[in-house]
Amino acid sequence: MDTLNLDAILATTEDDTQHLAEELRTPEQVEIKQDAFDLDGISVDFVAAVNNTRLGMYNPYGQSLGGCRVMGYEWIPQEARGEYAERDAKLLARAMTNKWAALVMMGAIMAQEGKLSPEEYRSFFMGGGKSVIFVPGFTNERKWPSGIDPSQIPELFREYGRFVDKLRGSYITAPDSNTKAEDMDFIRETTCYVACYTIDRPDGIRPTGDPSIVTAAGVYHGMVALVDRHLGQSLDDLIIGIHGAGKVGRNLIRMIRQNHTNAVLLISEADTKEGLKLTGEYGGVFVPPEKMFSTPMDIYSPNLNVSEVLNEESVAQLLQRGRLSLIVGGSNVQLATGQNGEVIEANARMLHDADVFLMPDFVVNLGGILDLTRGFPGREATSRPEDSLRLVRGVHGLSKMVYDRVRETGILPYQMAEYMSAQVIAAHSNN
Repeated sequence: MDTLNLDAILATTEDDTQHLAEELRTPEQVEIKQDAFDLDGISVDFVAAVNNTRLGMYNPYGQSLGGCRVMGYEWIPQEARGEYAERDAKLLARAMTNKWAALVMMGAIMAQEGKLSPEEYRSFFMGGGKSVIFVPGFTNERKWPSGIDPSQIPELFREYGRFVDKLRGSYITAPDSNTKAEDMDFIRETTCYVACYTIDRPDGIRPTGDPSIVTAAGVYHGMVALVDRHLGQSLDDLIIGIHGAGKVGRNLIRMIRQNHTNAVLLISEADTKEGLKLTGEYGGVFVPPEKMFSTPMDIYSPNLNVSEVLNEESVAQLLQRGRLSLIVGGSNVQLATGQNGEVIEANARMLHDADVFLMPDFVVNLGGILDLTRGFPGREATSRPEDSLRLVRGVHGLSKMVYDRVRETGILPYQMAEYMSAQVIAAHSNN
């Protein structure tokens, strides 16, 4: 497989990418297994969505890759939760297509600068997919339903592995919200189409472990780049709101504090005990989730495990104090979407008109998938964890490129980032 050089990607025109808009709106494959597992009387559903495999068609590991999240969707009306699980998987799979394309764009920039090897760059080519294990009663505080037998959870993941195995490599699973590398070990017992486990595989592919630290590092590097471009300063003395202190959020808090002792951290977490613990450990102010949007801050960083956090109401609250300058975080699919999965442009326009730069999530939160590429054929024998932390620094340059192109054209940031992803896919298809 030939890689793409940056000039070839940037030479791709709007005419070359126009046909991709409709193609990316419609997933290539959606698999749903209702009543897939009986968890002590709770009926669990499995959903997997493959959005687009153009970038992954030549990857010997599989055609698409994205995480598996366990969700209960307790904020959605009960009768609509199963349907929402399918919608969520489709939206997230599309975001994964954009994220893999953004990773290729970053790789092209770094290759031009001589900052990554051909083997590393080739491993970045993969299609976008995502899956959901829908567990009624699972809460947003990352708690399983009360009263269940914990010994059933490993078997749930093994059954999910059988579900993935039947897709025969069109989708490879990995950790995501409310799943971890240890859960992948159970999945690995029933399928080879899994990444980010902790135990060596018989075929010699090495485990990569939890990628959340690399995801957080990408968000951090993107934040630093945007503060420099948009505000002309460092993170010191800025008020930074971290909304969600799960795996990515807590690592981001640690990185900011280690490098910027004068930054003011606002930490908001649904698990109050965990939030207070982090504020005590890293120095900050705990903000209850219901007050986060209306609290004054310079940077809002959503790192929640829910989609579509930026809607008309939350955007209006964020803007009401007149202080906000940047939104950059690890949450996937941050902007609310309409019935057909299209971004509601008015919310992005409100931010743009207020000179608040919203960096599209898939540009800065690609560190997780970057880390997973260490287990791909061609790199599995030589890669090391520190390789990912070295490579993810490329988010800094990618973020500046997106920012500069937005300023040059006046296009909304999410539209520019999606266009750049389409440029990558079109250039690869014509390569």
